Amino acid sequence: MELSLKRLRLIPASLEMIEAEIKSPQTLARLLDVQYPYNWPPPLNDANSQKYYLDIISNNPDCLGWGMWYFLLKNNSDKKDILVGNGGFKGAPDEMGVVEIGYSVIELYHRRGFGTEATAGLINWAFKDERVKKVVARTLVGLRPSIRVLEKNKFSFAGNTKEKGVICFELKKKDFIK
Repeated sequence: MELSLKRLRLIPASLEMIEAEIKSPQTLARLLDVQYPYNWPPPLNDANSQKYYLDIISNNPDCLGWGMWYFLLKNNSDKKDILVGNGGFKGAPDEMGVVEIGYSVIELYHRRGFGTEATAGLINWAFKDERVKKVVARTLVGLRPSIRVLEKNKFSFAGNTKEKGVICFELKKKDFIK
């Protein structure tokens, strides 16, 4: 499974890919057949988040797509694509039809719209599932670039969370036009 967008390819993370990322980003690059990103992982993709996604796919091997995805910049030359970020969902839709999305792009590739494009692709993919009624996202109150990604994808501010400094946004399926 792969999503092909205008400038990006999105690849859902397999158990093998997540294990490789934890052990060696060079091995992950070989598995994805991409140029090795010297500054991997992207911001907020730390050991805890890697373990989180490893647990999701380990405990739910049939939920491909409802975990992490890798963002690959299409390289139209004779070189390999470039791994520029990752993101995805924090599990399959819950009983209310809600999924939570997250995303991160390597700093070298900030301010180029890759986070917005990847998020739009993932939202579109999620809403094709009849179970999904709403996509939510949490971000830090001062993280303006992340907030802009959500605003550009038509999310609405949904309020504060119980976590200090964390706010929530949502996009309902009925408000999604794609």
